Amino acid sequence: MEFRAAQAAGAHLTLREHREKTLRSMWAGLVGLFLVRNKCGSIEVLFVPTPSLDRFEIFQNSVWVALFSDMDQGTRFPRAMRFPHASLIYRMQEAECLAIRRSPTTRRFEISRTTTDDQFGGLFLEMTGQELTPQLLAELTSEYEDTAHRFCSSIRMEPAPWPQ
Repeated sequence: MEFRAAQAAGAHLTLREHREKTLRSMWAGLVGLFLVRNKCGSIEVLFVPTPSLDRFEIFQNSVWVALFSDMDQGTRFPRAMRFPHASLIYRMQEAECLAIRRSPTTRRFEISRTTTDDQFGGLFLEMTGQELTPQLLAELTSEYEDTAHRFCSSIRMEPAPWPQ
């Protein structure tokens, strides 16, 4: 892990600076979830004591797997794969997610369509320990939008590797 961090674009950063950059990125992601809440019935954020390096996002019709464990591919963003609802991968991730969700060590937070700015501020404080001031919200919104724009610009449209 240390070697990989030293090879990254931010090799000049100290460990503390890497930590702060990572936290800001996570905070911007939480703000992003809040900003897109109207496009989902509900968003659950689960904090677990032993997280997977890879990220799994389960939707009604598919599961997306982001492979942070496979960053040697020379791209800025992790490889992401989509598996349909009928796939074995979907069923495996759904079962694992349900087990994680039911664990007494999991901290669960919900962002719904009806979550207000003030309610999200309380959730943000509870999740991060950081007060979400209007200035911080504006900064994190800008960081999220910049990342979303860079991600959308980097997508290569290729046919799906599975039958439709």
